[in-house]
Amino acid sequence: IASIVVGGFCNTASGNCSFIGGGICNDASSFTTFVGSGCLNKASGGSTSVVGGTQNTSSAGCSFIGGGKCNLDSGGNSNSIIGGECNNINSQVCYSTIVGGSNNIISTNTCYNFLGSGYFNCIGANKSNFSSIVGGCRNHIESTDPNNYCQFQFIGGGSRNCSAKAYSVIVGGLLNSSSAACGFIGNGCKNQVGGGNVIHAAVL
Repeated sequence: IASIVVGGFCNTASGNCSFIGGGICNDASSFTTFVGSGCLNKASGGSTSVVGGTQNTSSAGCSFIGGGKCNLDSGGNSNSIIGGECNNINSQVCYSTIVGGSNNIISTNTCYNFLGSGYFNCIGANKSNFSSIVGGCRNHIESTDPNNYCQFQFIGGGSRNCSAKAYSVIVGGLLNSSSAACGFIGNGCKNQVGGGNVIHAAVL
């Protein structure tokens, strides 16, 4: 019903009230989906938009991919990937954003997370909600206790840092690890806080 393809080549708007502006081999296959332009982009979640880029795919509802290459929002609701390359928002994720960078992941069964940039950063599965990684390389936020909702974690940058408990903060550095609730590491290399039931630990 009332689907539109403005121009381009080999584009398909098969969803009701879907729209493709141009480009090559783009596909808008669900209701009220939008593909602006680009190449081989797919919008298959309801009310989803892919503005441009190449080989970007959004199958989540009410979600957005701005551009870039090979970005994937594979399910859930109300997510955004602004750009970058090979960034991935997994299924059962909602209200989360990846701004850019490459090969960054927000894993399944999480909500309200933010990943800024960098590469190979990961916000892990199992309710690591309300958490942020601003940038850096191979930083990881995870939930070690699915029943405890290991949320409100933060990593600013650096490389190979890992946060695994609620309200933990790692500002930067290399190979730092926080497994204490409300733990804090400012910077440095191979610093650790936590273990067992430790809370309110800090390395400055």
